[in-house]
Amino acid sequence: MSNGRSSSRRVTLPDEFPPRPTSMLRNELLRMNSKMEKKETYSLVLLCCAYFLYGSSLGLYGPLYPEQAKIHGVATYVYGPAMAVQYLTALLFYPLACRMVPSINCSLAVSIGLFITGVCKVLFGTLSLVADDLPFILLSYGIQIMEGIGFGILLASTCIIIFSQITEKTRRNRGIIRSLFILGISISPICGEAIYKAFNFSVPFYGIGILLCLSALLFIFMLPEPDQRLSIQEIPLVSWAKRPRMLIYFLVIFSTFNYISFLTVTLEPYLRQFHLSKLFLGVLFSIPAFSCGLTAPGWTWVSKKGINSVLLICISSFLIFASLLLIGPPPFIRLDLTLANVSSALLLCGVGTGGKLACVVYTADRDLRSRQSLNGPQEALIIPTIFGFGALLGCFTGSFIAGFAYFYLGMGEAIYVLFGLEVVTVAVSFVFAFTRNYRSPRNLASSDERLPILES
Repeated sequence: MSNGRSSSRRVTLPDEFPPRPTSMLRNELLRMNSKMEKKETYSLVLLCCAYFLYGSSLGLYGPLYPEQAKIHGVATYVYGPAMAVQYLTALLFYPLACRMVPSINCSLAVSIGLFITGVCKVLFGTLSLVADDLPFILLSYGIQIMEGIGFGILLASTCIIIFSQITEKTRRNRGIIRSLFILGISISPICGEAIYKAFNFSVPFYGIGILLCLSALLFIFMLPEPDQRLSIQEIPLVSWAKRPRMLIYFLVIFSTFNYISFLTVTLEPYLRQFHLSKLFLGVLFSIPAFSCGLTAPGWTWVSKKGINSVLLICISSFLIFASLLLIGPPPFIRLDLTLANVSSALLLCGVGTGGKLACVVYTADRDLRSRQSLNGPQEALIIPTIFGFGALLGCFTGSFIAGFAYFYLGMGEAIYVLFGLEVVTVAVSFVFAFTRNYRSPRNLASSDERLPILES
């Protein structure tokens, strides 16, 4: 009985059953994984340094360039678009760069992008040596267009390096690079104004330009190549626009960066009436980016707790509304313009910006991951593509509108444009969320469409 019972419990393995890995094979797998992790960490550190330097270079424009334009007698509607034409150029050149980068070494592409931007920063610093106003503005546009080409190459190559091998750390790495980029934008106005006061307009741009060029030369030899690369077919350059949900995310990002670039153009001439010191002016420019970087993780944490994203985005938009009322102030509000109100407005701008961007990125990522289980694998680059397109186009249009509106209307009436854009964003998000939530699906496969847009 015992022999029969034991034989009935015996389990036999089929011939095709995979054998257990030997200790040698396990050690080899661990060694390969360790090598890949070290390579990924090494690439992350180098890219963080690159984006910290480039973010620092972008933060110099707002506090330094408008004053130099005033010395040359250039109006805001002329130099406003010049401050943002690089973003339009990067937006237009990005698809071409995505086709070029996979055919060459990614480290070489990153180095080319950094070197072009570094040379452009050095050339931008020489604008103070130009005496006439027409050559000054023509050189400003030309240098910024060339920098946009370098920025487009840098964006394309970075995305391909990060997303060529999708791991559980990809989202974390993207957040770390973004944090270092924001940190560079935050501290550079203070450092730039301090160097400007000690020396002149050119030295801050010379310094950051030389650092970018040196880093470009080092990256050729130090930045490792990814084991696999994304092909051009895997990069969603325009396919995301066919999804209504993605268009709503794009609209929120676009409206947010409009306000950021609006302040970049108008804040320095607007604050001249207070006769502030250079260092304090740099501190004011740092408030929005610094508060955005500090509060964005908190907004993401609240979103993960299940709070409806439409509600969070509306709260963030109300903070933007309050910021506009304080910094204007518009004619229909009897509010004196004080330095305390301006500082509060910049703080609210940063907190509201962090809320809108963090909630949109988290919700878009959650939406794509939920669809991945229904419709197959997600497109790896769809969220960075939406964010990049919305940010670049928003920065350009915001600066373009700011230059004309501030010159012809003044700050009090120019903010009406931003008011209208925020109202449209909130209204469209609400309407789209309501219709998606209460639309009866035609079949079981479309039941996911009942989920409201931007809902957590």
